[in-house]
Amino acid sequence: MDHRRRVEGQQLADDETCWETGDLSNFSVASATLSRQ
Repeated sequence: MDHRRRVEGQQLADDETCWETGDLSNFSVASATLSRQ
């Protein structure tokens, strides 16, 4: 697993954590970041 894929996997894990905790503001920011890529 290369470094970039590992980082992207961590980003997805962070998004899931935000969703589970109901932190929609952080989730929205993360989603916007992913959609720009």
